[in-house]
Amino acid sequence: MAARELSVSVRTYRRYVAEMMSLLGADSRFQAGVRAAELGLPPLTPPAAPSPPGPGPGARGRRGG
Repeated sequence: MAARELSVSVRTYRRYVAEMMSLLGADSRFQAGVRAAELGLPPLTPPAAPSPPGPGPGARGRRGG
């Protein structure tokens, strides 16, 4: 559920959604999505996946001894 992904309670999530819908002048979540897209709010392409972590700074050229 989206509330869990945002680390908020279901009640808080519902309140956030209701407030966003009100700000967008929407009567449904679908309408809110359409309105947000018209305003260019959500990105049209998914964000790039994060690159895997590599060696930390200073990892090159270290030698024991």
